[in-house]
Amino acid sequence: MTTGILGSDLGVAHMAARYPERAAVICEGHPTLSFRELDRRANQMARVFRAHGLGKGDHVVLLCSNRPEFAEVATAALQCGVVLSPVNWHLSPEDVSYVVDNCGARAFIAEGRFAAAARHAARENGQRLALCLSVGDPIEGFADYGEALAAQSDAALEAPELGGMMFYTSGTTGRPKGVRQLAEATEFGPFIRYFAMLYDYQPERGDAVMATGPLYHGGSMIMCAVVALSCGVTTVLIPRWDSEECLRLIERHRISQAFVVPTMFHRLLALPEATRRRYDLGSLRLILHGGAPTPIEDKRAMIQWLGPILTEVYGATEGFSMSIASEEWLRKPGSAGRPQPGAVKILDGDLAPLPAGQVGTIYAKPAGVFEYFNDPEKTAASHQGEFVTVGDLGYLDEDGYLFVTGRSAELIISGGSNIYPAEIDHALLAHPAVLDAAAFGVPDAEWGEVVHALVIPAPGQVADDALRQELLAHCRARLGRLRTPRSLDFVETLPRNDAGKLLRTQLRDRYRDTH
Repeated sequence: MTTGILGSDLGVAHMAARYPERAAVICEGHPTLSFRELDRRANQMARVFRAHGLGKGDHVVLLCSNRPEFAEVATAALQCGVVLSPVNWHLSPEDVSYVVDNCGARAFIAEGRFAAAARHAARENGQRLALCLSVGDPIEGFADYGEALAAQSDAALEAPELGGMMFYTSGTTGRPKGVRQLAEATEFGPFIRYFAMLYDYQPERGDAVMATGPLYHGGSMIMCAVVALSCGVTTVLIPRWDSEECLRLIERHRISQAFVVPTMFHRLLALPEATRRRYDLGSLRLILHGGAPTPIEDKRAMIQWLGPILTEVYGATEGFSMSIASEEWLRKPGSAGRPQPGAVKILDGDLAPLPAGQVGTIYAKPAGVFEYFNDPEKTAASHQGEFVTVGDLGYLDEDGYLFVTGRSAELIISGGSNIYPAEIDHALLAHPAVLDAAAFGVPDAEWGEVVHALVIPAPGQVADDALRQELLAHCRARLGRLRTPRSLDFVETLPRNDAGKLLRTQLRDRYRDTH
């Protein structure tokens, strides 16, 4: 056994020697990559970086959907010392350019379908970029990704160096922020082992994990690319969510683990019962979910359908997380987990601790030390001693379990009372006529703000006033008059990012001048 960059027998190079013909990355519409092929192409990509002068600590920005090249670039980054920042491809060209500039990227790799954003970012940052590559369709001014790799040797990399990742927050409350973990590289091997245990990865059983969401999301990438591939677990990528297609792929590839966001639960449950029963899902041992609060009714229904295999993770790119398995969650429905004593505190607006049951701002101790890259003011503002906050609101109950109620930027204050819009979302989603829903505050001369709701009706439902009144009555019965929407409109779409987070501030801003 040799010692690799992860300090043990972990990593794609080791898996290529141990399981050379095993599928590493499966993505329909693309050739399947074995571990041997992934290792060789990552070696070529690493040499491309080095040939263009990139070394330890240099930044690479990747603007790419779920496809094999994403895994190739991530694997290469981890073994040649560069720092990879995957970019949310829903961002505006200006925000993509901001990320490239903010991290000081020396290389920019972009998929052809995002050519407009890629060209803008490259034009604005061209003097610093030593390398621009296009994946798939060509991009003006970018070299071809495949041709660049083909010009390099695929032999094992000489003197590999451990690289890293720097994820950018979703930008739902302003510009995306780069979260830089200030940890020693020697900690990465234990990091892989810890998460492999959490995900119950057993490569000797031929485990396969499914990435239902985009790999630019930290949770999806860590679980389905970095940790899975480092452990010899096959990764199945879904380029675009489709509920029944998800079930088909679970059955076809005998998926053992999957990363899912809560909106996907609601859409899976909306499938006809006969469709859900058509597929053999018995291979599933773990569904990890997070990114947004999960309606209690949806989670109960998923557990009833698939068994107690759901584990909810609450955390942030800033470096804190906790989890709760199905059995424990059923005893504390709605909880995000029970943090270690002293790891979480709830503070009021004056930074005073709040007692059990009272909602305030959640502060948590991160696992390591982080900073918002090139932004010391935001870094300082997020800290309270050893604790950090990302603006989430919640409370600890008398048993020490954490309940997340929303974000401070989304809070509705009506007549001096605090209203948490996620509670209203969940009440609406519990009605069978609702496919998706969003509540938010709109200005009101008397009350300051009142609740407005938008609803996407479930298939087959008639979006008329009778349904509107039925939904409002449903809310009054569950929430009382104060939290019941004063008005409700039907829409065809709602803005959510691919982590499932509702972009509520966009809705609030859009409707502010219409009420």
